[in-house]
Amino acid sequence: MIHHTWRAVLTVLMCGVFSMSYGAGAGSQRAKEQRLSKELMAVYQASRKSAENYDSVLFYSEKLDGMAQKSGEAAGRVLAAKMLLEYFRDHGTTENMEKAVGNMRDVCQEVGDMGSFQEAVAMLCDHYRRKHLTAAAFDMVLRTYNEAKAAGDHYGIFQAYSNYGMLYADRQDYDKAKSYYQLALAEQPHIPQMSLAPTCISLSKLYDAESDSALIYLDKGMAVARSMQDTLQLYERYAELYAKQMDKANTERYCAMWSDYCQTHSYDAGTERQARMEAYRNIANKQWGAAEKAARTLSDVVEKYSMLAFIGKQSGNKMLENSAEVARLTYLDSIQTAANHVALEEVAAKSRLDEQKAVKHKEEMRTLWITAFIIMLLLVVGCIVATILFRKKNEELKKEEGRRKKDREEVENLKKSNATQKLFLQNMSHEIRTPLNAICGFSQILCEPQMREMVTDEEMTKYGQIINSNTELLLTLVNDILDISEMESGKYKVFLEPASPNMICKQAQSTVSYRCPNNIKLYFTTDVPDHMKIMTDSRRCGQVIINFLTNAIKHTREGEIHIHASLTETPGKLTLSVTDTGEGVPAGQEEKIFKRFEKLENSKNGTGLGLSICRNISKALGGEVKLDTSYKNGARFVFIHPIDSM
Repeated sequence: MIHHTWRAVLTVLMCGVFSMSYGAGAGSQRAKEQRLSKELMAVYQASRKSAENYDSVLFYSEKLDGMAQKSGEAAGRVLAAKMLLEYFRDHGTTENMEKAVGNMRDVCQEVGDMGSFQEAVAMLCDHYRRKHLTAAAFDMVLRTYNEAKAAGDHYGIFQAYSNYGMLYADRQDYDKAKSYYQLALAEQPHIPQMSLAPTCISLSKLYDAESDSALIYLDKGMAVARSMQDTLQLYERYAELYAKQMDKANTERYCAMWSDYCQTHSYDAGTERQARMEAYRNIANKQWGAAEKAARTLSDVVEKYSMLAFIGKQSGNKMLENSAEVARLTYLDSIQTAANHVALEEVAAKSRLDEQKAVKHKEEMRTLWITAFIIMLLLVVGCIVATILFRKKNEELKKEEGRRKKDREEVENLKKSNATQKLFLQNMSHEIRTPLNAICGFSQILCEPQMREMVTDEEMTKYGQIINSNTELLLTLVNDILDISEMESGKYKVFLEPASPNMICKQAQSTVSYRCPNNIKLYFTTDVPDHMKIMTDSRRCGQVIINFLTNAIKHTREGEIHIHASLTETPGKLTLSVTDTGEGVPAGQEEKIFKRFEKLENSKNGTGLGLSICRNISKALGGEVKLDTSYKNGARFVFIHPIDSM
């Protein structure tokens, strides 16, 4: 337990603070200082000598900002705003800090340096953490993340992920902290100038000392280290890990590397960091007394007692372990109590503010209701007047629209009627003229004695058949015209009576048999009993079969034409079909052939009305006419007739 506790405490202390103090923020500030002119640098250096006095900081900040505006040096304006921010971070209230960050935002937006604003956000986030204002910290990070995401600011996204990782580490939710730090690392391709070593160090602190992942992230951090502080922090973390593993050799090695690096770069790391490294070295060497002495010099209470508890556990000193753990828990409890007290004060202040707002809101609402009532009264009167005028106008418009619609419909109907009449006359002109010419021509041959003497008996018989065939064709045309006329006028009627389906089919076969060529077999089959009768109009029903047969004879050159009556093909209904081995119906034409004046081949005789009449007759008899598209050896037309009214 002590081992995990020490890891948690050090994570809280180190995850975000080092990255803000020594990472990208420090690097970018040094870059800004290097870009300052000599005049501005002199002002900035003078301000550092009195950084503890607010009046002095404010004076130098305003002076530096004014000079930077005149010279057009953006870096000077950013540093001027940051001077106030750093002062309030160390000496001001939360309200002062928030105002300073707001000022930083304004300046950074003006000069186009949102990276410095993200550093300010990180400082405010750390301030919230130290003040135990966790909710405010999360709200601020979420807000800045959304803004950075919308603006495509990858540095802002990186900083938000890092802040999330720091906040979840505070809560000891290490899984979420890891995921956010890993998301921060994933932003590296978009911000190549950014040092990611502090993030790698923070990630390593989220794993146990024995975990390979802790060392893997340290190795990654060492590969991308860019500054002296990056390197020193990595050495410190290596020493810490190996000390916890009681690995004397590696602990000594990294402690020595840390010391050599400080000496080489003439860097004073401070007594706090030196004591920490000394403690790591003594722990690895099991010099428990020296380790305890070094640990007790640490200024951070939680870190100090966590390390002492670890030393007590490793050395077997139960008294040290227990006393240090009690001291740590007592301190954490006091911090939690303080945090709770802050939260309660915030709730009380919010409650008082809410009460004041409620009273003010009540007064505002009363005034608003009175004003709204007057406005509503005026609106009601206006609406009534407007409604009366609108209805009157609307009625006039409806009447006018009705007249226009009626006129448009009449025009459309007239156009359709004219088009139908024109199409009808064109078809009839051709279809009637053809049989009449044949009848007149061959009748003239047979009637004139001189021409008749030149014709043999066989030819006379043939000419008589032609006259008879064309007479029937002409009669069929006239009947089709009359049928369509009746259907259009609504006078078309059927006369139901008992009739035999087999007899209707046989009569239809007999009617067209003489027109069927000798090389085509015309036959009828049935599974309907001869005695069975249905309620139908036998003439109209026969007309459907005759039209089917006429089409079959017209489009079949050889093979067979099969008439069939069935009670089983369509359960509960009578199915009459005509199947041929002719040309068939092309795909996509299945419904088109049932329309009026539609013909697959204009060279064939006929008006294109036959199948349309069949469909109308079937509807009048309560049945259905269709093309069987599953049949592929020709065409198969089906007439489904009800039998429930027998």
